[in-house]
Amino acid sequence: MTENEAKDWLRAITATQSENNHTCSLEIRKEALYMAIQALEKQIAKKPYLDQKGLLDAKMWHCPVCKKEVISDWNIDLANEYCHNCGQKLDWSE
Repeated sequence: MTENEAKDWLRAITATQSENNHTCSLEIRKEALYMAIQALEKQIAKKPYLDQKGLLDAKMWHCPVCKKEVISDWNIDLANEYCHNCGQKLDWSE
């Protein structure tokens, strides 16, 4: 289930909470709630970690969640607010 699908299911659950004409399984509700929690947790900024590579002593910054490279020190001015891979909000403050 994607985040957008989870949002749609949560909206449907909320809109039909008191109606009997729409039912969804407990598993779908649990999955939608799990995805919503994950999306909310990604909004809490986390500091990327530094990995120093041997090549010209380049510094590579990595997402603390998915471990993918987010930037190198060559383009530090282009630091993203979110990881381009998993969507985790990043905290670049010192």
